[in-house]
Amino acid sequence: MRTLLMAATATVALAAAPAYAADPAPNTFFLSRTDVGISTKGDTDYDWDAQGWIGGDENRLWVKSTGNLGRGPDRADVQVLYSHALSEFWDVQAGVREAVEPASRTYGVLGVQGLAPYWFAIDAAAFLSDQGRLSARLEGNYELTLTQRIFTEPYAVVRAAAAKDAKLLEGAGITDTEAGLRVRYEFSRKIAPYVGVAWTHRYGETARLWKAAGGEADEASLRMGVRLLF
Repeated sequence: MRTLLMAATATVALAAAPAYAADPAPNTFFLSRTDVGISTKGDTDYDWDAQGWIGGDENRLWVKSTGNLGRGPDRADVQVLYSHALSEFWDVQAGVREAVEPASRTYGVLGVQGLAPYWFAIDAAAFLSDQGRLSARLEGNYELTLTQRIFTEPYAVVRAAAAKDAKLLEGAGITDTEAGLRVRYEFSRKIAPYVGVAWTHRYGETARLWKAAGGEADEASLRMGVRLLF
């Protein structure tokens, strides 16, 4: 299955190459959020969410990475995706994802990313693992301007899986939901420190697996970090 996924990714990349080459001189984009969190129990963890692309208006190569270290089992993954514009505000994305923690898995990825009505930012993707397991992730956020330098960003994430994977600490169905709020101060568009709160709830078998591995079914934390935009 892993060989099949890698072959499919290579096929997508080769098919995209002529369209990518037809774009004008490529642009680049990079956005990252890195923060430290202190839970209601006094535990500390470190979190990152980074993504960037190179390309033109229609065709782009994306790299995305998310992870969490410290409190409970570690999580980390990276995605490499080809993206093609469906419209002015929506892109379809396909590629490969590699999970590093809490277990190693390779996935094929198919998703969409863009702006829904009223400027809600949406990132939705389905993942098919090298073991034939289907899972999905949906993230949405909305940015509110308070002043010329202060912005607030509520967000929510939902994850689900079609079958249990004990090594990934995930059951079947909705595995977990996450919600939070960030408030940032922009010294410039490129550098902005922020504070926020985050709450995570895990469901059913996922909660039981997570607790058995030393984690918590429900987590709430105060977070402080920095956003970089280039």
